[in-house]
Amino acid sequence: MKRPGVTTFLLLLLAAVPAMVALLRLYQIPTGTLPTESLHFAPHPVSHFLHAMTGASFALIAPLQLHPGLRRRFPTLHRRLGWVLVAGGTTIAISGLVMLVLYPAAATLPLKATRLVVGSAVLACLYLSIEAVRHRDISGHRIWMLRTYALIMGAGTQAVVILLIVLLYGQPSPAAMDVIVALCWPFNLAVAELVIRGYRLPRWNGSASTAPNRS
Repeated sequence: MKRPGVTTFLLLLLAAVPAMVALLRLYQIPTGTLPTESLHFAPHPVSHFLHAMTGASFALIAPLQLHPGLRRRFPTLHRRLGWVLVAGGTTIAISGLVMLVLYPAAATLPLKATRLVVGSAVLACLYLSIEAVRHRDISGHRIWMLRTYALIMGAGTQAVVILLIVLLYGQPSPAAMDVIVALCWPFNLAVAELVIRGYRLPRWNGSASTAPNRS
C-alpha cells in the first residue's frame, strides 16, 4: 500500500542536510564567514548565493509538490508553487553552470564534466515538464518533474552517503570523494526511473478519456 505522507516525510528528511547547509551559506556569504574549504567561492559571491538560496527553497518545497493529496486539495497552490520550482530549478542549474566557469579549480575534470551534464539535464527536464503541461499531459509533467527533483537532490544523496562513509571508514581521498559525488546523480536518476515505472499513471490529454471500455 502506498503511503504518500511517509514518502513526503522521507524526501524532506533527505533534503534536510543540504537545505540546512544552503541556509547557513545564505548567512556566511554576505557576512564573509565562509569556512576555509569554501573560501574559493568568495571572489564571486552572487552565483554562490543564488545557488544556495534556490537550492534550499527547492529542497523544502518539492517534496510537498510530489504529494498527491496536496495536489488534489490545493490545485491552485500546486500550480503557483510549481512555477516557483521551475524558476528555482532553472536558477540552480544556471548558477551551477556559471560556477563551473568561475571556479575552474574547484573540482577535477571528470566531476566538472558530470556537473555540466547534470546542469544541462535539469534545464532539459524542466523544459519538457512545461511542454507536457502545455499539451495537458499531466502524467508526463509529473514524470519530468520527478526526474528534475532526482537530479537536483543529488546533493542530499551526496550528503548522506559521504556522512556514512566518513563515519564508517574515515575521510575519503579527494579523488574518491569526486567519484562518490559524481555517482550520486545517476543513482538518484535510477531510483526515479524505478519509481516512474511503478506509477502506472494513465496518459491524460484533456478530451481523451482513459476510462476502460465496458461494452
